[in-house]
Amino acid sequence: METISFKAVHNIVDHWWLILLSGVLLIGMGVWVILLPVSSCIALTFTFSFIVLAAGLFEIVFSLINYKVLNSWGWTLTGGIIDLIIGLFLLLNPGVTMAVLSLIFGFWLLFRGVIAVGNAINMRRYGFSDWGWLLITGLIIIILASLIFVDPGFGAATMVVLIEIAFIFAGIFRIVFSLMLRKFNDEFKS
Repeated sequence: METISFKAVHNIVDHWWLILLSGVLLIGMGVWVILLPVSSCIALTFTFSFIVLAAGLFEIVFSLINYKVLNSWGWTLTGGIIDLIIGLFLLLNPGVTMAVLSLIFGFWLLFRGVIAVGNAINMRRYGFSDWGWLLITGLIIIILASLIFVDPGFGAATMVVLIEIAFIFAGIFRIVFSLMLRKFNDEFKS
């Protein structure tokens, strides 16, 4: 197990709420798509781009606040920048077709899944007993991304269902991860 200083851990976990906010946004997006099935590619593009953009901003801020103490801050920053770029691209190009949107979404989801697996492994190194759930969630995210890459044009209805499931799992991962950081923070404060 890797040893990290009290100050480093405190600084990392003190900003757990930024990851929580991005998770809530992602789950909110998944629930929104479930409750109001989206028939318009443009509406889906704008909504998706806004949520990805906001989640990217939260992650960028989190990584920059913790760059001195977070081993994987560069990957976290990279993930936030990719989210930001994809969100901006989609905002500026609302006419993107469902096939292109599904490929962009698949790429984003695959990257988020790989980052999730890496975070789970880091949590194991730091001694968290619940790291396995994070790993499973990351692997599910990667599987969902793979399904999108297998056939990106397999139909809008299936794409919407995958988007619902993927947003919810990505949000669950971020919320569970943030709550683990919060628990760690509470233990150090007491």
